[in-house]
Amino acid sequence: MERVKKMSLTTKAIVAMIIGYIFGVIAGETIVPFFDTIGQIFVNLLFMVATPFIFCSIVMGVASMSDLKKTGRIGLKTVGLYAVTTIMAALVGLGIAGLVGPGRGFTMELQEAVVSDKAVPTIGSTLIAMVPKNIFEALTNMTLMQIIVFAVFLGVSLVLLGEKKKPVTDFFETMVSALIKMTEIVMKTVPLGVFSLMAVTGASYGPEALLSISKVLLTDYLSFFIQVFIIMGSMLLIFARVNPLTFVRRCGAVISMAMSTTSSSATLPLTIRTATEKLGVPEEVAGFTLPLGATINLNGAAINIAVCVLFSAQVFNLDFTITEMFALIFTTCITAVGVAGMPGSAIVFTLAILAQFGIPTEAYALVIAVYRLIDMGMTPVNILGDLACTTTVSQLEKVLDRSVWETGSGKDGKAA
Repeated sequence: MERVKKMSLTTKAIVAMIIGYIFGVIAGETIVPFFDTIGQIFVNLLFMVATPFIFCSIVMGVASMSDLKKTGRIGLKTVGLYAVTTIMAALVGLGIAGLVGPGRGFTMELQEAVVSDKAVPTIGSTLIAMVPKNIFEALTNMTLMQIIVFAVFLGVSLVLLGEKKKPVTDFFETMVSALIKMTEIVMKTVPLGVFSLMAVTGASYGPEALLSISKVLLTDYLSFFIQVFIIMGSMLLIFARVNPLTFVRRCGAVISMAMSTTSSSATLPLTIRTATEKLGVPEEVAGFTLPLGATINLNGAAINIAVCVLFSAQVFNLDFTITEMFALIFTTCITAVGVAGMPGSAIVFTLAILAQFGIPTEAYALVIAVYRLIDMGMTPVNILGDLACTTTVSQLEKVLDRSVWETGSGKDGKAA
């Protein structure tokens, strides 16, 4: 028992994830109602903290940067890196799908088409949707991009107030501290929550799920691997001067939680904590760039959308022209920005893209059946992309705490 208490959160989460899945496969669907209840309570606790944490941390992050030029510079560099990694993710997904050919040689009977009335977001509609009409409605619905826009505006306005801002910034500083403490309390339930969610996954899909549409899963996960260790890894090695393997190891707890919750937004408080304590990112930078990344930098979603569209096209022997391929890359990147950091949110946009390019949706219905397994790999890639870009920007701005990397221990004094 003493050894269990000494385990790190990462180790506990990984052990809970493996044992939970095995338990679910063995126990079967009879355990789903009970453990699904526990799992959903755990996810709701994460969301309960996430929305106010995102809002308060962005306001504090921007308001604490008295130099607005510096804030703008960090914002531009961050958005630029997010755009580059998202484009690379779409290219990786299309490239690997083209090589592996998950839909080639695949035969199926046409079923009733899955219909989506969700339009593919245009640049204009995406920009309009970013600006909230009512901030309270945005907070209630957890519309992240609108919350971020309002929080940035409020933070900038506080900076322009000068000394008058102190009572308000003191309030937000206290709120952030309280929410961090609340997050620490919720984190104590991580092993139970992860176990419950993975038990439900194992019981619902069983080992057969790992064999179904294996080529699609292989294509997705191979693309995820390349994006993390080659694309992100090169960026970290060259620009951040950070060992990619050490980076991934230090993000272990975040990866485990992301796999179990399949939500970038729900994992955000732990993501910010990891960035500041394990990666040496200043709090004001992490509080600004990571909530933004959870909304617009979804590398995993860009890969998955590209793979699934090409899979569906290959099943029906449909080819893309060069122009259509560029249009697909552009649409995938714009769509990835519109995808919220919530479980399964990429499904409806993938269906919309299929409809836009005239591709039957029947094949994609098979992917949806095991989408949870894809989402378990996709969400960690989304979050690792945010953390990699944030770490790189911090180094480029010369504010990354190198002592965290040189000593091998986090700011909390524990082994990183």
